[in-house]
Amino acid sequence: MKKWTEEQLVEVLRLYCRTEFGKIHNRNPSIIELARKLERTPSSVSLKMSNFAALDPTIDRKGMSNFSALDRETWNKFFANIDAYIIDEATQEPHIENSSFNEEQAVFELDIPFNLRSGYDVNVEAKQRIGQSFFRSMVIASYDGKCAATNVDSNQLLVASHIVPWSKNKSVRLDPSNGICLNALFDRAFDRGLISFSDTFKILYSSSLPKNTKMTLQSMTNGILRLPSKFQPNIEYLKEHREQFRFE
Repeated sequence: MKKWTEEQLVEVLRLYCRTEFGKIHNRNPSIIELARKLERTPSSVSLKMSNFAALDPTIDRKGMSNFSALDRETWNKFFANIDAYIIDEATQEPHIENSSFNEEQAVFELDIPFNLRSGYDVNVEAKQRIGQSFFRSMVIASYDGKCAATNVDSNQLLVASHIVPWSKNKSVRLDPSNGICLNALFDRAFDRGLISFSDTFKILYSSSLPKNTKMTLQSMTNGILRLPSKFQPNIEYLKEHREQFRFE
């Protein structure tokens, strides 16, 4: 049997990150495509992805336990320096399935004359956040393409919300356990500190919310986050968010 290389395992791990848990099987077109690229069978690739699931500390449902030492080593290296692997991904694979632009993907710098009247077009410089698209695909796939609070499943309305903001801690920017899939309204409320989540994933509401707004948000959810199939939100990150906005 042909031995797996670390480079091949990284390719499989990238796909594992972006694949919904229930779609890890040999009939998945993305797995078939990767198997062809690696000159492997779809069954062997899906089996390796299941082995990575056994290494994933964020999920209760485990994959097969016969992962190799190289599997574990590759997993640890990947998540210890995920930004390096994702930068490589960005250069090799500019299009990621199910990705779409959201306001977090670019930072705009404006240089507009003070006397410029409104209604005019202006040129802006956009700085792409490298890895944001990959981060989004990881988080959206982890939640099976549905908002964790409301089950909204329209891709155009879903955001991979950072728990610890992108600008606050570089080391966790691309950590998938620093993300929650939320619809655009709940993402904005979370980003502004109008809602947060407890250690048991109960939805918390800011005392500054108007009563009618709070009631409207509450009517859209059962009051608790639906947990992902993998990459469960990090409790310490949630605590940091609550402390930042004085929920505790």
